[in-house]
Amino acid sequence: MPGVTGPSDYSREPPRHPSLKINAKEPFNAEPPRSALGAAYVTPVDLFYKRNHGPIPIVDDIHSYSVSITGLIENPKQVFFKDIMALPKYNVTATMQCAGNRRTAMSQTRTVKGVGWDVSAIGNAVWGGAKLADVLELVGIPKFTGATKSGGKHVEFVSVDRCKEENGGPYKASIPLIQATSPDADVLLAYEMNGEIRFILLQNRQGKTRLAKYYVPLEDSEKHKVEYEVHRLVVNRDPKFTNFVEFRTHKVIYRRYAGLFFSLCVDITDNELAYLECIHLFVEILDHFFSNVCELDLVFNFHKVC
Repeated sequence: MPGVTGPSDYSREPPRHPSLKINAKEPFNAEPPRSALGAAYVTPVDLFYKRNHGPIPIVDDIHSYSVSITGLIENPKQVFFKDIMALPKYNVTATMQCAGNRRTAMSQTRTVKGVGWDVSAIGNAVWGGAKLADVLELVGIPKFTGATKSGGKHVEFVSVDRCKEENGGPYKASIPLIQATSPDADVLLAYEMNGEIRFILLQNRQGKTRLAKYYVPLEDSEKHKVEYEVHRLVVNRDPKFTNFVEFRTHKVIYRRYAGLFFSLCVDITDNELAYLECIHLFVEILDHFFSNVCELDLVFNFHKVC
C-alpha cells in the first residue's frame, strides 16, 4: 500500500507504557491495570489495551498514504489521506472491547484458546474521522446502498500487517454495506483518537514564526497560509476576549508571553482550559531550560525546543 509498509519482523515496534500488563510480546498484546479504567471516562491513548496480529505497520509518507477501495464496485479507486481529511469530520465516543476479554476467568471453568486476557481489554475513546458513507461516495456508492450493481453487500477491511495466525496473510473483518453507507450510523474511517494538537506556533508581534510544529500533513504553501491567518487572528484580538477562537473547522488556543504568542490548534470540542495549562507548562519548561527564555533563545536553539 502506498505510503505504508507492513514490517516482516518486530525490530521497529513503538515504545509502550511501562504499566501495561503484557500478555504476548510478538505480536504485542497488553492491557492496562484495572485501576486505569476507572480513573477517567476517556481512556488515555497510552493506557488503551493493545491488540495486534502482527508487527505494527509503519507510515513512511503520509502524503502518498492511501486506501484502496476495490471489489464488486463500478469505480475502484485509491483514496488518499488528504481526500479523507477534506471530508467533514465527526467525533464519536465509543467503547471498544477485545472479544477475548476475561478469557483467563473463562479458562478457569473451561480452557479457551487465545491470548490470556484479564478484565482490562476494554477502553473508551473519542474517535475522530470521516464517515465511511462519505468516503464510499467518493467511489460512486450512494448513501443508503444495500448492494452494489455488481452484487457487493459487505465492506471488507483488509490490514497491511501480515499475521501469523492468518498463515502470513492480512487480518480481515467486514460489516454490511447498508450499515457502512448510512449517514445516521456512527461508522467512521477514524484517523484520530482522543483529539490531537494539529500544530503549535510561536510567533512574535511582527508575524515572524519562531517555531512551527505540525502534526498533520500540510503542503508548505498551506503552512504559510496557516501561519499568516493565525498571526492576524491572535495579534489583532481584543485582550478582553477569551484566549480561544474558532479557526476554520477547528479552534486556536493561545497565550501571550512578553512579545511572543504561543498558539495551539485543536479540535473544536477539546477542553480549552486544559490546553491553556499546557501552554503555560511549556513556557515554564522553556524558562527552566534557558534560565528566563527570550525570543533569541528560540531563534538560535529551535532544534532543542523541537
